[in-house]
Amino acid sequence: MKAWQCGLTPNRNDMRLTDLPEPSGEVVIRIHAASVNFSDLLMAEDRYQVKPPRPFIPGQEIAGVVVSAPKGAGFAPGDRVMSKINWGGFADYVSVPAHMPIAIPADLTFVQAAAMPVAYITAMVGLTECSTVSPGDWVLVHAASGATGLA
Repeated sequence: MKAWQCGLTPNRNDMRLTDLPEPSGEVVIRIHAASVNFSDLLMAEDRYQVKPPRPFIPGQEIAGVVVSAPKGAGFAPGDRVMSKINWGGFADYVSVPAHMPIAIPADLTFVQAAAMPVAYITAMVGLTECSTVSPGDWVLVHAASGATGLA
């Protein structure tokens, strides 16, 4: 498979398109879209709280089609899913634990779904768990050009 892989140095410009073996694991997904988050850039520079072993494939939000899944996982080959992952999304395939994929609603594209697991959930938690926003309230969003602000 093809994957964008960060090299051995903490530099986001040290990323190369590489050939790697396809992953195996619980739920294997053929990626159709992946989002780029600020945390991906920080991770590439070793400035994020999560520091994967180098070299690594960045990308924490993906959407695609299930290739394989164990019985009882709730998903079958051909199902459209999105998932948050720790890293590995900038590749053709990814393997995720069976509890991670979320079915993509029929009215969402892969590109739209790829922004849901991190950016939209972060915005939702900010508005519902970290505040007392109610219907009819106004919300001022600073720095709305980022994914969470746009969500």
